[in-house]
Amino acid sequence: MNAMEAATDPMQCLDLANEADKLENNELTKACLQRAVALDQRCQPALLNLAAMSFHQGQSAETFIWLAEASRIAPLPPEVAPMLDQLYPAIQEDARFSSYLKAVGLGPTTTAESLRNIVLLDTQYNSLSNLGGDAWVWADWVRVLRQRGHAVQVITLQPADGAGSVAAEGESEVHRNLVAGLGQETTQANVRTVIELCKEVGADVVLAGDLSGVDASILNAVTAEGIVVLQAASAGSGVAGPGGAQAAPGYSLLAAGTWAAEVVKKAAGNSAVPVRLLAPGFRLDRHYRLLLPDTATLRLALVLTLSEPESVRTALEALAALRRQHIEFQAEILTLDPAPAAEVEALKARLAGLALGPQVSVAGEWDTVREEGLLARSNVLVVAANRAERFPWLQVRAMAGGIVVVAEDLGGTAEVINPDVNGYLFPAADAGALTAHLVRLAKEPQNWLRLQRAAQERVNGMAIEEGVVRLEAMITELMVKTVRPSALLPGNTAGLRGFLANYQQKIGGVTELADVSMLTLAGLCALQNESGDRGDIMETGVFRAGTASLLASFLKPSERIFLVDPYQNVEINRRTILGFAGVAEAQLHFHTMDSVRANKRREQVFGAADPELRLIHIDGEHSYDAVFSDLDMATHFLAPGGLIVLDDIFALNSACCTHAMFDYLRQNPTVHCVAMGYRKAYLCESRHLLKYRRFFLRLPELVSAVLGSDVRVCFNDFSLERGYLTFSDCGKGEPRYQVVGKRFHQLRDASAAMGIAW
Repeated sequence: MNAMEAATDPMQCLDLANEADKLENNELTKACLQRAVALDQRCQPALLNLAAMSFHQGQSAETFIWLAEASRIAPLPPEVAPMLDQLYPAIQEDARFSSYLKAVGLGPTTTAESLRNIVLLDTQYNSLSNLGGDAWVWADWVRVLRQRGHAVQVITLQPADGAGSVAAEGESEVHRNLVAGLGQETTQANVRTVIELCKEVGADVVLAGDLSGVDASILNAVTAEGIVVLQAASAGSGVAGPGGAQAAPGYSLLAAGTWAAEVVKKAAGNSAVPVRLLAPGFRLDRHYRLLLPDTATLRLALVLTLSEPESVRTALEALAALRRQHIEFQAEILTLDPAPAAEVEALKARLAGLALGPQVSVAGEWDTVREEGLLARSNVLVVAANRAERFPWLQVRAMAGGIVVVAEDLGGTAEVINPDVNGYLFPAADAGALTAHLVRLAKEPQNWLRLQRAAQERVNGMAIEEGVVRLEAMITELMVKTVRPSALLPGNTAGLRGFLANYQQKIGGVTELADVSMLTLAGLCALQNESGDRGDIMETGVFRAGTASLLASFLKPSERIFLVDPYQNVEINRRTILGFAGVAEAQLHFHTMDSVRANKRREQVFGAADPELRLIHIDGEHSYDAVFSDLDMATHFLAPGGLIVLDDIFALNSACCTHAMFDYLRQNPTVHCVAMGYRKAYLCESRHLLKYRRFFLRLPELVSAVLGSDVRVCFNDFSLERGYLTFSDCGKGEPRYQVVGKRFHQLRDASAAMGIAW
């Protein structure tokens, strides 16, 4: 046993295991094999021997575990490989190993609740590589998205000189449905390629990765089609400032964490572009290890930047301090930058000068092969590179293997490592703080074990499988918010909330609508969508087109909006409406004339267009005659199920608006006032009264859900034959319904008081 504990080489442990096996000491044999793996996690012979021991002892689950661990290092021997499939049913139901199976990708496959058609744009997709802390390995995401049931098409650069794409071993699946179409001619050609593909597959969302080599403005055309775009903010993503795609409501940037989000916002000019947090994720199954590294001696994988003097100084001072304190350790140095032979020799000379030569070796420049081999035989990763990364790839991979990370508190590292919980952080270039953490690890092995377990738990939630689930939720949220207004329904409160937030952000400086009036108009247009109402929209008194922009957003491609105002600036209003509503210019019909005159000559003015209005907003001249005339024009062009909205009702400065409305209603008994509130009245034909009245009865719930505020709806008579509803502000918790002076919290109670069932 003492010889085993003193062993520092896995092959030495294997020899000891053979000796113990000859003595038929199963416990010692197993301990020697486990120590071999603890010294080098890629020691497949030890894992295969552990599997054999478990098999002979009738331990099916344990046999499967050791074989699974061995299979992730190298292919299993042909005579052993079939056992994985044979033993899987035995372990599948074993709760003890469910977390392990999930970590290594052998758990049950689940299907997403909502399946999406996804198009991925990435000009570097063929490389199947990542670029340190900035890049996303989209091939891994595509694999998991497809496993979850999503249809994913990948479009990338055309291969140079006719060369085909190269798939890494075992990665052919991620290259299915790969379209090499970008970069062939011009930006317009790229746009056409992308849009045609999106239409062909019915894309719900476009994921944008590295767009180096093409004009990132191709995303503008995608958002113009109403497709959600999520662009990963990476080194070659081509992230621009506000404008184009970046101004569209369905566009968001993806950042690896809070620190990365701040970097992205600065790069985008601190624009209002939404930046959502989603870690690039990593293949947990490639790095997770069940047996944790040995903690008897410090075996350091030390990462530095050779061209950065402070990085080298910090690392060497810490190593020299460990030697002076007689801390036993071995260290291998990796450099994050190219390592010219002369500089490597100079580093070795400095190590020799500090008498560190026997304990410290220089492995060379970082790459995946060296990293995995080095981490497999290390138990502590020290990052003293003096470099901030958005996502600490190397640290996360080490933590998945149970390796304790001691890293500089730079960039996104602090969002992964919780000091003294799952690792240690030290101030950049502070060799003393680094040394203190390493000394503590050497002297407190029990604390070391706690950190190892916590590190694995932390990164379990950062696997790509977990990230895909978060991505799915993000897509669902954005798709709800970016439903075209012409398809919004009144029950889609999240969609209405997103629409109004975008409206207030873009048109807030132009509109004079109260928040409740914005919601009411949007909700009524959504109600018309739900009811299948069709027709045009008109506004008299356009002013700066604030209300017109909201209403125009709900136009379907075949519908038009007629804008009547003698004083309007047509070009400015045209830009305002087109910029927000996203409709075609041909759908806008401007009439720079007085609405009274337009009504008198309506056959001449509107005859050729022959409008049928599902909604008209009257906010023109506030004289009695003008309001009466506008109401007359509205009912003349009103489509079945149409609605008239009249502004400045019960405003003392414009009392004639109210006077004219009541006189008009009295003379036209087929037109009915449904409701009034926030200085607007809502009128419709009597035969459609019930549809709109039901909307206003539910208005308190809608206002609460969308705006987070409260309104009270009042019944002003008992018959409801010619009565109308009114609504206004009320305080939190106050009754939201009133029947001729009596107040109720619930609509059912108000209805019961009137003897009416809704």
